[in-house]
Amino acid sequence: MHPIDNEHLPTDVKQRIEEILAKHKITTDSIVNNPITNNFIDAKPSQSTTSSFVGKEIKLDPSKTIMSKTDKKGIIEYANEYFMETSGYEEYELMGQPHNIIRHPDMPKVIFKELWTRLNKGENIHALVKNLTKNGNYYWVLTSFETKYNEDGEIISHYARRKAAPGNAVYQVEKLYKTLLAIEKTQSVAVSERYFVGLLEEKGMNYDEFILDILGIDQNSIASYFINENDKTSTPKRRGVFGRLFSN
Repeated sequence: MHPIDNEHLPTDVKQRIEEILAKHKITTDSIVNNPITNNFIDAKPSQSTTSSFVGKEIKLDPSKTIMSKTDKKGIIEYANEYFMETSGYEEYELMGQPHNIIRHPDMPKVIFKELWTRLNKGENIHALVKNLTKNGNYYWVLTSFETKYNEDGEIISHYARRKAAPGNAVYQVEKLYKTLLAIEKTQSVAVSERYFVGLLEEKGMNYDEFILDILGIDQNSIASYFINENDKTSTPKRRGVFGRLFSN
């Protein structure tokens, strides 16, 4: 078995971690951090992975889209009005800053490692992310990305669209994130990654299939959710699967 060092972790969390680590023959001695993605997964702010934040949740409008543009290293070059309205930052506070200025300490680093691994390949990724506002509140988003290239085919920037994450999906993913965060605190990001891979293997899914399963939708439905991002004033009728997810 692979003992979990933190005696304050809930028993069921420790048991689940140990079961999957043992099943996939994972040892901390055999795991080495990936130097390519280290710059992207070193999160700010630098609070403990056991979050002391008790801020309130900000409920996003599903008809609006948070938009931003960063360079290839994640430095903010543009943020739309809804981004600033939600995060509480002004333009001068965001421009030139790393996008992890809004990273919540409840987010496991391994999720951002997966995200940046995909973005560095020019691939889109839908992730469920908890973000931190300037005043300590938080909001959950579902992400979508578009990568821009120069004439030589080199990545120069990433456009990000973020919309409200369905509450049921947040409820499910929070359980996983707490486990991943506990592993990162007591072991390392690399061990957390191996655990996540083992969990996906156990389910017979890749990352994208796992997210779609949590959302309870197909790829076409998730793509349509990000279509009307320019409509920020009107409140259109909610149609389709996502409309039902947000209806009471």
